[in-house]
Amino acid sequence: MKHLSFSLLFCLLSLCSNSSFGQDSPIIPQPQSIRALKGSCALDKLNRIVITESSQMSLATAILKNLGSYLKKETSIVLSPNLSTTLPGKNNEILLTLNKQLGKEEYQLNINSKSIEIIYGGEAGGFYAMQSLLQLAQNAKESNKNKIVCQLIEDAPRVSWRGMHLDVSRHFFPIDSIKRYIDVMAIYKMNTLHWHLTDDQGWRIEIKKYPKLTQIGSKRKETMIAKNFLPFIGDDTPYGGYYTQEQIKELVQYAAAKHITIVPEIEMPGHALAALAAYPEYSCNGGPFETLTKWGISEDVFCPKEETFVFLKDILSEVMQLFPSSYIHIGGDEVPKTRWKTCPHCQGIIKAKGLNDENELQSYFIHRIDSFITASGRHTLGWDEILEGGLAPGAAVMSWRGIQGGIEAAKQHHEVIMCPGTHCYFDHYQGYQKTEPLAIGGYTTVQKAYQFNPIPSGLSTEEESYILGGQANIWTEYIPTWHQVEYMLLPRMLALSEALWTKMPQTGNGRDFDRFLPRLLPQMNRLQKAGYTVAQSIYDLQLELQAIPDTNGIRVSLKSPFKGGQIHYTLNDSLPKLSDPVLSGPIDIYRHKTMTAAYFENGVRKGNVWKQTIWPSGATGKKVSFDHAPSPSYNYGGSLTINDGIIGDRPWYGRDWLGWSGDDVSIVIDLGSKKPILHTYISTLKDEPSWIYGPKEVAVYVSDDNLIFTQVMKYGKEEIKMFNEQFPFFMNGWSGRYVRVDVKNQGIIPEGKNGAGEKAWLFIDEIMIFTEQDQ
Repeated sequence: MKHLSFSLLFCLLSLCSNSSFGQDSPIIPQPQSIRALKGSCALDKLNRIVITESSQMSLATAILKNLGSYLKKETSIVLSPNLSTTLPGKNNEILLTLNKQLGKEEYQLNINSKSIEIIYGGEAGGFYAMQSLLQLAQNAKESNKNKIVCQLIEDAPRVSWRGMHLDVSRHFFPIDSIKRYIDVMAIYKMNTLHWHLTDDQGWRIEIKKYPKLTQIGSKRKETMIAKNFLPFIGDDTPYGGYYTQEQIKELVQYAAAKHITIVPEIEMPGHALAALAAYPEYSCNGGPFETLTKWGISEDVFCPKEETFVFLKDILSEVMQLFPSSYIHIGGDEVPKTRWKTCPHCQGIIKAKGLNDENELQSYFIHRIDSFITASGRHTLGWDEILEGGLAPGAAVMSWRGIQGGIEAAKQHHEVIMCPGTHCYFDHYQGYQKTEPLAIGGYTTVQKAYQFNPIPSGLSTEEESYILGGQANIWTEYIPTWHQVEYMLLPRMLALSEALWTKMPQTGNGRDFDRFLPRLLPQMNRLQKAGYTVAQSIYDLQLELQAIPDTNGIRVSLKSPFKGGQIHYTLNDSLPKLSDPVLSGPIDIYRHKTMTAAYFENGVRKGNVWKQTIWPSGATGKKVSFDHAPSPSYNYGGSLTINDGIIGDRPWYGRDWLGWSGDDVSIVIDLGSKKPILHTYISTLKDEPSWIYGPKEVAVYVSDDNLIFTQVMKYGKEEIKMFNEQFPFFMNGWSGRYVRVDVKNQGIIPEGKNGAGEKAWLFIDEIMIFTEQDQ
């Protein structure tokens, strides 16, 4: 029996306190069970850590390092451990007990009036117990208490894969920054870092056998500014960077010490232009190529010839020597087939192997790489496109285009990690778009991340077992600095950590975000004090809109997730002040207004100023019907989005828009009675790098009975080009009760464009109809 004895050991823990239990625990992620016991523990009496076997020394050292450094920072007390053979006396001590009947990540914290016992099934479980104990310490310090209520915490993760992704190809970040990423992941019991190391815009990993990958492929001559695709505007500044193998080995060890596995991603067969710039002989046409300077994907991909497979196997061999992870991610997503369709070699393989098309050629490619990875004792992981043409026998699927790909893979008994763009893309806007830094688009709030459920309904118990867990992804096209990486990560990762760790409630409609918020705010403050950049978007006001029956008005409600302050507003486009009216209920708007509002607490404005221009029309709030429902991914505000009087912002973000993937749509608005119509206005979005295309055709019809419609006007190719995104139809002389707008989708994205061969998105945000009564 051995123990570590400390002078004043864990005076720090005298700061621990937990005044309530269950959902109100200050710990994030919330433990599975917290049971109150009688009494309290005066933690300033604790003076040693006791271990029961030598194998526990590393855990005891980690506890000393983490909690000890906190103590030194807060109290200037330096702990000095001394090894002793004294038997545990069960008083004034922290006892570490290994219980192999518990899972490797499972732990218990038994806090009684004399001591704290950490019972754990594996070193990871002991590490997570330490993180929970540290959060209790921090909470207690902030509460000015020196005792903790006696309690028993029993805790284990809901899923085994709790991940964060980081793209370092589009923008490169130093190793010390990646360590900060790992540090904050560890605090909240995340255990997998998916490291996106290669793409069209840069190759970031040293490969000894192929030095030109970093000599050439790690560099680009310039980088596109913002979203200046057409015409292209670059910054005229060379850009580059890569990680040496020694740096990677050190980082892998650093992460492992915090029980985080780094899973490398080496993209293939697409997203490969940086590699082909260095070694063009592995393409279909031989190049020459340059590393891509704009965002999106290149049509030039790896050619599936034997020398290419030798090249990639050599690379993967070095990668597997650096990363001991069970999974090796090979990408497999967004593979343009343009070059393969005209490549004699590729067409020869299709014929020789009896393949039906280029999708099956992609499957052939993935099967070849999967066989090599499997023979090397590892598992292949790829994005859900690897399902197309047939899944390789041992491959696992990362489902990003919604959850359906993951469901399909689980039903085929393949392992799955869920990361749908609806909840898990942290490169999306997280707050009010006008006050957020430029992002790729989308709208993923802290609350949305918190409601993520990695295990979808409709699966059998056996099929559910193939869902390993989930992760969030940070793609860095529009995230050029490390501060912005942290801004996009925090605090959303904390919400995700609880979604992945803590079991779903047995009753109700999911997790209670209102009870999560009081636990989140102290964590945000601690992270800021530790030097992290933490977004404050959680303070942003939440907009709710309602139609006002029998009118052309819209009812505007603004709510704060916090209850302790007041919302002040204006209707004259001025900055809201404390002297402006308090918003005590909904505001009804019948004419064009620009409304501003902000949340104030104790006389101080919290969060950003909300501002919105509203244009009511004869269509506002009227009944709407669609022949094709919008995609669940872009249906945030429901059908009212199409006639709420709000024109979507540019750059776009998700909550303003309804989206259809590949489908045409017919939209009917019931004006309530027959009316003379002056003009109709339709607002769409065009953002081709994001696969969002303007309409192919727009037509307006009127009807008196919703059965027989008469076409009023139709815009084709020339008018679409002239009006671009917003289409006015002047309809003087036409009358009707029902107005139908038919919008034709572009269909399949053409060759030479991002997402070539995929379904184009059609985005519509507003239809306005102005009648004589509206003048």
